[in-house]
Amino acid sequence: MSAIDVNGSLQSQGSNSTSQGSNVAEENGESQRLDHPSVIVEDVVVDLQDESSVRRLILNFKKIAAKNQELRIKYPDDPIQFLDCDIELIMAIRDLQCLSDVPQFYALLVRLNAVSVLCQLLLHPKCSIGSRVADLLFKMIEIETEPQYLTILIDALMDAQAPKCLLANLKRLNENNREDAISVYSTISVLVSIIEKTTNAADVAVQCGYVQW
Repeated sequence: MSAIDVNGSLQSQGSNSTSQGSNVAEENGESQRLDHPSVIVEDVVVDLQDESSVRRLILNFKKIAAKNQELRIKYPDDPIQFLDCDIELIMAIRDLQCLSDVPQFYALLVRLNAVSVLCQLLLHPKCSIGSRVADLLFKMIEIETEPQYLTILIDALMDAQAPKCLLANLKRLNENNREDAISVYSTISVLVSIIEKTTNAADVAVQCGYVQW
C-alpha cells in the first residue's frame, strides 16, 4: 500500500470528564441517546452530532492505520512487533461503524481522505482486516438515508477503486469459515449497491475485469 498521510492530531481529554460523560449517557436513557447519539472511543466520548468530535474519530483511525503500515514496513519478518497494532486497527475500523448513524458526515470522511485509506486496507496482508472494512462499508451503504449522502460515499469509493479492492479481498475469503462467509455476503452486497447507485456502472465492470458474480 502507498504511504498514508495523516493530516491532524488527536486531542486528549481527562478521564474525569470521560467518566461523567458516560454516567450522563446512561442516566438520560435510550430516547436521549437517539436525540444526541455518542460513542466511547479509547475512553473518550465522541459526540456524533459534533463535527470536530467526529473528525477526531476519523483522524484516530487514520493515525492507527498509518502506524500499522509503518510497523509492517519496519518489521516485515517480525509479526510480534505489529500484532498489537493490528488489533488496534481492527478496533478503529469497528469504531467507524457509528458513522452509519450520521451519514451527513460521510462528506467529512471523504474530505479527510479516509475512504481512500479504507480501500487500501481492503488489500491489507491480514485478511481479517480487509474483511472488517468490507463489513464497515456494508453497514454504511445499506442504510435508509438521503440519497445525496450515499452519492458522496459511492463516488469516493469509485475514485478509490473500491470495486477492484473488494473483489481482490473477496478472492481471499473462505466461505466455509463463518466470519469469512459473513464478509463474502457484505462484499457482494456492497458491490451490488455500488452498481445500482453509481452513475456509471460500466466503470465498476472495468475495475472488476468484467467478472460475473
